[in-house]
Amino acid sequence: MPTRINLRQIDGHLPHKRQILVPITVPGGQNFVVLSSALFQTPPEPVNIGGVLNVGAVVASLPGSVGAHSLVNETGEITLTPKNLVRLRDGVTHNPILSSGREIYGFLQVSSLVVDGDIFDDESQISFVRQNINGNGFEACPISDIENLSINYEYYAFYIITTIDELFIMF
Repeated sequence: MPTRINLRQIDGHLPHKRQILVPITVPGGQNFVVLSSALFQTPPEPVNIGGVLNVGAVVASLPGSVGAHSLVNETGEITLTPKNLVRLRDGVTHNPILSSGREIYGFLQVSSLVVDGDIFDDESQISFVRQNINGNGFEACPISDIENLSINYEYYAFYIITTIDELFIMF
């Protein structure tokens, strides 16, 4: 049986998970958080809307500005793997955060003013979500399950591999 090969890896573009370990406090009364570049809460890579660029942190573009929860996401291969999905951890215990027994995730989003290749600024946010009860999509996380918590997050970014000495492909 042949092994599936990710063509992005062959042409030198590698998807990679990155983490923001700076504690981010979710404001009371909100199920989203606007990220601050001054506080190092944003990815250091450039913006990559929809994962179509060869480099950068994958985000979804909001129809307007940041500052409200949104379910806008960049569809992945299946419904439960949006390209801009971020994994959350409690900023103190580093454990997953749960809502009614379901893990809380986030969608990394930018305002409509942001374009591919921009450096992250204060026009980005994470909207908190969980799988719906049927397990076939996402719904907004209840405010009471996420407000006032300290979080860290993990996101996807693409990198260009400039030097590859050897490439082994196994079948």
